[in-house]
Amino acid sequence: MVEALSSHPRNLAKVLNWGAFLLGGFWSIGNKVWIGLLCCIPYIGFVMLIILGIKGNEWAWKSRRWSSVEAFKANQRTWGTVGLCLTAFFVVIGFLIGLSGV
Repeated sequence: MVEALSSHPRNLAKVLNWGAFLLGGFWSIGNKVWIGLLCCIPYIGFVMLIILGIKGNEWAWKSRRWSSVEAFKANQRTWGTVGLCLTAFFVVIGFLIGLSGV
């Protein structure tokens, strides 16, 4: 078990981190992945969000001590769920504003 926690689990690296992609700056602060704050800089922000989506699991795993792989997965799943819900909410709000003609 200790060996599994000392290095990055390979199967996590293959999964896109939706929380990191959709909530870049907030996710970076919450997971102590400070390089992710580059997503707040104009012109490179979107590129950094893509990089966070791809490398987010690896960086988040290395940035903190996790009690287990399951705890890590649950944490990242929560970030992803919140990111998807907020994105859907803002898309609906944008659509409704577009329909209202404002």
